[in-house]
Amino acid sequence: MHSFILALDAWRNEKGHFPKKVYWQIDGGSENANKSVLALCEYLVAKTPIEEIVLTRLPVHVFTIVTK
Repeated sequence: MHSFILALDAWRNEKGHFPKKVYWQIDGGSENANKSVLALCEYLVAKTPIEEIVLTRLPVHVFTIVTK
């Protein structure tokens, strides 16, 4: 969540405002998909000009195989 907040802050500092719609993709681990994440989304929509947050989860245990 800390990285997400830092990214939003960087956006606001660069553009001068919050985006109206935010896309947030998290990995599927339970440490990332919990009540705290949902509470942060709800708080940001209630207390900032952000109107919508689209939260999506990646499947658990996604690995990329790199071959030459």
